[in-house]
Amino acid sequence: MVAIGDLMPPATHMTWDVNHAARTITVTVRLALWKANGGMPTDAERKYVEAYAGGFWGPPLKFACYDVLVVVDCRSISKKSDARADEVDVQVDWPGPCEVKVFEPAGGSVLGDSPNDRLHPKGARFNPTEPLAWSHELGHILGLDDGYVPGQKEPYPGHPKDLMWEFDLPVSAETVARMIRRNGMVDESKMQCALSFDATPASLWLFIAEVKDLSIHAWTCRWEAVSSNPEAAAAPLSFEGVLSLEAGYLNGDHNAPARALLEAALGLNTAPLSDLYGIGYPVTFTVGRALEGTLSIRAGSGLVLEGEYQWNAQTGFPTMKGPLRVNGISTASFIPGPAMQGVFTEGATECTR
Repeated sequence: MVAIGDLMPPATHMTWDVNHAARTITVTVRLALWKANGGMPTDAERKYVEAYAGGFWGPPLKFACYDVLVVVDCRSISKKSDARADEVDVQVDWPGPCEVKVFEPAGGSVLGDSPNDRLHPKGARFNPTEPLAWSHELGHILGLDDGYVPGQKEPYPGHPKDLMWEFDLPVSAETVARMIRRNGMVDESKMQCALSFDATPASLWLFIAEVKDLSIHAWTCRWEAVSSNPEAAAAPLSFEGVLSLEAGYLNGDHNAPARALLEAALGLNTAPLSDLYGIGYPVTFTVGRALEGTLSIRAGSGLVLEGEYQWNAQTGFPTMKGPLRVNGISTASFIPGPAMQGVFTEGATECTR
């Protein structure tokens, strides 16, 4: 651990390319591979380390609307001392558990997402028989803590169950954000990200009444990546939009017998009842920044749509976990349906006008 008041060494082993126009963030991590026995690592071994260390980080992840790509660039050296100042030396014939030796910041937090919380690697040792652990170890090289309580299988309180907890799990959206914010190389004030939410249309027959094409379209013109840092949690996303539907009584061919009965028995003119009328309600709602939560949308005085969501590291925004509910009733039970599905998508035309 560095002494209190000391600055963490600069992360010279990483190069950052932030392209706001293309909405991409590329992090190149340089590793110098060496063996204690058997000469320099071969080209095949070097490429193997690049593939497995970058395995869970290699597919483009998301930081809000930006693609995040972590590139592992390995160089083979004859001995540990040949590593340059801008590389992390990694022994690749280590027979024990994979590990990264690090400087730990004084007063740093496992869930902290500021540069003052970043770990700094001093060197690493990879067991060639445990390649699935290398992406987890790369997380330490990127500045991240273990996501578990030392000596236990339980995740650290508040940490997602992801790659930094178990080495064979995907990277979570929160961990991507923590890695980026700890390195302090992305100016989030320059990021312009919009997000849309749509509840797909559903229809419902209620005896002689019909609700048709019940749907929602909403948007937010600024969305930031999630954070699990309890001391710096971002405010919920605020959406605005419209809930729309068509409604009427005794409309459609299936209600023709009922209209005929009322006309014959009561002498009513049912022609005005055969039309559907369009209705729109303005709606506002929020989406929390916790990894999981419940979306609740209120329209009018008594209509409430709800559903559970989870933030997704592959898209950078939430994914709904099932059909929406209307006043506690699953829309999967609507007749004729179909069930309403909540869908978040990147971008919003309302934000470019």
